[in-house]
Amino acid sequence: MKITVINGTEKHGVTYRMKEIFLEQFRDDSEITEYYLPKDGPGFCMGCTACFRNNPNLCKDAADESW
Repeated sequence: MKITVINGTEKHGVTYRMKEIFLEQFRDDSEITEYYLPKDGPGFCMGCTACFRNNPNLCKDAADESW
């Protein structure tokens, strides 16, 4: 079985430990791929609102986009 896990954070807190307990029963017989956001995700808006408050050119998340 193929399992894909998308972790919303890189923290190893309670949710991480619960995920590990859940996946433990599948580790021997499955192909498990894990992604950690935002590290493994595409660039996306972090919601800082600098583009609205100041200047669209100040957006730290814009990747060479001209406004």
